[in-house]
Amino acid sequence: MDTQTSFSTHRSGKSRWLALLALVLAPTAFAAEAKEPPSFDRTLGFINELSDPVGSGFGLARMESSVCFRVHNAPADMSDYLQQRMAKTAAVTGLAVQQPGCVPNVDVVFTDDAKASARYFIREKNQLLRPFGNVAGTTQGAQALNDFARLDAPVRWWQTTVQVDWNGDVAMNLPQGNSLVPVAGGTSHLAQGIRDRLLGSLILVEIGKLGDTSWDQLADYLAMVALVQVNPQARLAGYDSILKLFDFGAAPQSLTAWDTAYLSSLYSINRHLYPHAQQGQLADLMRRSLQQQQVPQLAVNPK
Repeated sequence: MDTQTSFSTHRSGKSRWLALLALVLAPTAFAAEAKEPPSFDRTLGFINELSDPVGSGFGLARMESSVCFRVHNAPADMSDYLQQRMAKTAAVTGLAVQQPGCVPNVDVVFTDDAKASARYFIREKNQLLRPFGNVAGTTQGAQALNDFARLDAPVRWWQTTVQVDWNGDVAMNLPQGNSLVPVAGGTSHLAQGIRDRLLGSLILVEIGKLGDTSWDQLADYLAMVALVQVNPQARLAGYDSILKLFDFGAAPQSLTAWDTAYLSSLYSINRHLYPHAQQGQLADLMRRSLQQQQVPQLAVNPK
């Protein structure tokens, strides 16, 4: 399968593969110049721009245990490939990927009209989007839901979260009961007894707006917005990230070092820390990860 197949064309890609083969066979040499390691402030800037917790008093949510991807309204070969590619990205986080036939907690829906599809879900499937009603800390809120239906974007997403205690039990008052929820574990000036858990993501993809996006690019982008809380209006100018896929200009062909550093670091931090401490730990882990990823670059011999 030509994994670089784009959505504006579905040709065999023979000339592209020939060009790629010529590049691979060309003489290469190691570039001598090494890049400057990113600073703590720079990684923190990336985090602040990209991350989208459900509120100022809430920490960064992530999935726990396992993930199940399901692609809807796409040809079988494309669905299979996207799911397999997203599973490889999930491996960076340490999440287990459930087998085909599992109950999905990440649904990717291809549609001809994402705005209309979003309005349908809000009108007919509101319980799916807001399973806990208006409880703060379980979704991004009413304004974000309005943006989900209103804004123009090739890809849009909606996520559900919940706070849990040290044991993983729900630690907030939900509509099913009115009594206070006991929390296992104490709170100190460094850590609290609760953490934020990402329960699932609904992602709508508008086919007509994908242009020359390749399957690899799309799969990596989908994995990022499914596994972490990404601000739909993030501006990542100056950073190298697959999340710039639909910005004007050259887009990365796959996950970048910054993306994998963010993913691996987010799934390593102590989420019982208070939100500002979480961000500090995440920025430091990202900085170290990026420094470790810096290796001599291959440069094509100009001959």
